[in-house]
Amino acid sequence: MPTDGIAPSAEPSARPVVPVTVTVAGEPAATPYAGLTPGAIGLAQIDFTIPQDAKPGNLAVLVKQGGVMANSATVLVAIPAP
Repeated sequence: MPTDGIAPSAEPSARPVVPVTVTVAGEPAATPYAGLTPGAIGLAQIDFTIPQDAKPGNLAVLVKQGGVMANSATVLVAIPAP
């Protein structure tokens, strides 16, 4: 993908060659998409699912690619109101 090019909006999309992994509170999270944001320039996107058994609270989110850890982040997980 050229550095000044718009990421494709249709398949095949611009995905990384080296896989991306995401953990939430130490548990692996499903990552159905990791790659350049479709239709954008220079913007990456990672879609992930909070694990079913995640406890409520501020949970650490860690992203790793090729043995390199990204800056950490947190996500607030709450129990839905009845």
